[in-house]
Amino acid sequence: MTFHLTVVTPEKTIVDTEVDEMIVPTTSGEITILPHHVALFTQLAEGELVMKHNNKSDSLVVVGGFVEVGGKSVTVLADYAAHGKDISAIEAQKAKERAEKALKEKKSEVDFAIAEAEFRRALLELKVANKYKR
Repeated sequence: MTFHLTVVTPEKTIVDTEVDEMIVPTTSGEITILPHHVALFTQLAEGELVMKHNNKSDSLVVVGGFVEVGGKSVTVLADYAAHGKDISAIEAQKAKERAEKALKEKKSEVDFAIAEAEFRRALLELKVANKYKR
């Protein structure tokens, strides 16, 4: 038994497929969604979204947005999402280093908040990229 999963960002549709199960980070904690899940609308947290189909797992990095579960479909509207296979560990490492440098310089509170968010996103991308490459 499956359900339809769509993951959309402001730029494009990242995922549009059938899955057996998904684990999604929400502001209330991680939740597992299975077919016939109760209707739900919740805020998406930054983290790793795991999709499972035919005993295979696939991961996305997601940051901000919302998750809607209804009927036989789940829609994730994310501020940012990247597929594990599309993440370059080298680029994520460079982004992490740039963010670390910006955090040390701390020119203003706004700059610090931006650098901190970029640092967290780079760490998530490294985690998922390394997991996907295994």
